[in-house]
Amino acid sequence: PAAIDAAIHRILMGHALIASFGGIPLLYMGDELGMLNDHGYETDAHLNHDGRWMHRPKMDWAKAEHRHDVSTIEGRIFSGIRHILERRRVTSHIHATNPVTILDLGVEGVFSYARRSPVGPLVCVYNFSERWQSIPAATLEAAGVSDWIDQLGNVKVELSDGALQFPPQGRIWLT
Repeated sequence: PAAIDAAIHRILMGHALIASFGGIPLLYMGDELGMLNDHGYETDAHLNHDGRWMHRPKMDWAKAEHRHDVSTIEGRIFSGIRHILERRRVTSHIHATNPVTILDLGVEGVFSYARRSPVGPLVCVYNFSERWQSIPAATLEAAGVSDWIDQLGNVKVELSDGALQFPPQGRIWLT
């Protein structure tokens, strides 16, 4: 269903942002499967003082068994995060020595930043809105985009009417 697809895209957008912004990406156990928060800690006197336990559910090994089946939610999230981390590994722009500059693309609901590196800039763009966004090519070029390659998807980007047409929960790493 569309709601599940949107949720998976939102999860993967968040992980793409975490992987490219800076520092070491952190995954809590179960994030790679799309496991939900566990509010059971609230009834445990030893844990209920610390809300972080909500993000530490018991591992659902039955769900983990589905991680290699991309027709399942767990498989789609697992393979998506694995892809993001592989692209992070081969994208030198994301190295810790390359500074992050927050960008204002002038589009509501879109968060963007550039990573300046010796091989050139990487412009990371994330659409937090539920609607398609049109981002003028000139705006992205002013931020440093020149080759129009999506390093996350490892594909050439096609523009339409002089703009990047960007889907809901979209994520892209542009050079």
